[in-house]
Amino acid sequence: MKAASSVAVAGRVFDVEVLNLPAPGKDQDAWRLADDFVAVADGATPLGDQPPSAVRGYARAALDALEAQRTKAVRTMVWAAVEATRPLATRNSPPLSCTVALARTVGGAIEVVVLGDCTVVVAYEEGRRRTIRDPRLSRVDAGVIGKLADLTRSGVSVEAARLAIAGDLTSNRMRMNTPETYWSFSGERIASRHVLHRLLVPQSVAAMLLCSDGFSRLADTFHATAGMTGLLDRCRNEGLVALGGELRNLELAPDSLIRYPRFGRHDDATAILLTASETPPAQ
Repeated sequence: MKAASSVAVAGRVFDVEVLNLPAPGKDQDAWRLADDFVAVADGATPLGDQPPSAVRGYARAALDALEAQRTKAVRTMVWAAVEATRPLATRNSPPLSCTVALARTVGGAIEVVVLGDCTVVVAYEEGRRRTIRDPRLSRVDAGVIGKLADLTRSGVSVEAARLAIAGDLTSNRMRMNTPETYWSFSGERIASRHVLHRLLVPQSVAAMLLCSDGFSRLADTFHATAGMTGLLDRCRNEGLVALGGELRNLELAPDSLIRYPRFGRHDDATAILLTASETPPAQ
């Protein structure tokens, strides 16, 4: 799905492009676009018997709850949103979870908030660029991806290798929201203490990209861009639809799963590109 419009965040008007590209059999991401609140949520692939619709519903509920609390201090906002959605998360085992990236208005500033492996990339008016992301989930996943890569390169089929790592994935999921692993939006209110948040001067921001890890694969897994800042540059120059098509082609390429080890051939890919348009005159 592609959508385009404009929003105002902290008085700065941004033209908007949205790409929501569900993977076959998944469709677990969610996104939100409103004045003073823009967000992406990536629902974690269920490891139990939950249908994808339950994960998507949880990701949407997470954004509903965060938007409802968006005027509160960041930790209070996340704490209250986790509390509101806790019954949905904890009725499952492992609990339902999602990762989140959002931009909201706080006073006269834009605040970027990240929990989990969604990413925000900022381009400033003077040319500097900045990536805001939490590497902890990627570090936890790296060991399992390394095991997957070793198995497939030794001649084990992709299907057999996936079965071999299933227990590792479940173990990591059951240990989420603990100091030695990673933090995610789920049933644990303590995660609110571990969000990343950064304040930006609105007039300094030329563009922002908020995306799920399925979209950031272009940079992180396929190395089709010069890192995340290169991904933002390409999004601004080529548009999200073109990048989404390139992503799916890379996923489908022969031997793609062996050359670029990952947990599944496809993943949901969601991205929101904000490009500064104009600033309303002072009242």
